[in-house]
Amino acid sequence: MPLLGALVVLIQFCFAYHVLKSGRPYWWIFIIMGFPVMGCLIYYLVEVWPNTRESTKAARAVQKAVDGLSRRMEPDKELKRRLAELELNPSVDNKLSLAAECMASHLPGEAAKLYRSCLVGPYSADPHIKLALALAELAADDPAGARITASGLLAQHAGYKTGEVSLILARACEALGEMPAAEGAYAEAVKACSGEEARYRYASMLKAAGQEERARALFAEIVKYSERSPEHYQETQADWIKAARRELEVAR
Repeated sequence: MPLLGALVVLIQFCFAYHVLKSGRPYWWIFIIMGFPVMGCLIYYLVEVWPNTRESTKAARAVQKAVDGLSRRMEPDKELKRRLAELELNPSVDNKLSLAAECMASHLPGEAAKLYRSCLVGPYSADPHIKLALALAELAADDPAGARITASGLLAQHAGYKTGEVSLILARACEALGEMPAAEGAYAEAVKACSGEEARYRYASMLKAAGQEERARALFAEIVKYSERSPEHYQETQADWIKAARRELEVAR
């Protein structure tokens, strides 16, 4: 018991030191020292926890769950709101907002139409709209359209999100059966992209083409690189890393 009491006192002093060092109000010290366990717990939950990475992750998870529940309960609510705004004011901004909502509502064909309608006047060469259009065309099972849009982007806006555009071009060419072009675009996407999606999709294409060794090498690269990467990178790329590990396990 004396050892436990000493440990509690040590923890209290650590929390009190944190109050002084971090510039929190001094009255926290009275709460921490006056209520040995509960005071420390309250201080942590109120002052420390909200600023931790775990708190941010938890907040994102809660928000994602709330958004998902809201969409399930009223799936067309946001879509109707964006449509009403566009009817009142058919501006490019409102068209873009509705197009983005169409993508979120799994209506990529409608989104592509809206994006195309925005490519007029001063927005006719806007790379942001063209990138969104290429993604919508790919999602709408229009790889030919996505290939044209992505190729135009690479030609007319050199250096603009090269990795993302090259990945769209690669996926479009793969869907069209144009394997040499797809391989070249995937290779460029792997060099320019910051995540693992391009490498994984490239490896999957090689595997489907019967090039097992090259595919396995790319899957292994994903796993090897992830093991040396920061925790944040591993979290954001978790789906691709897990998928690559599964592919390697199957190949054994």
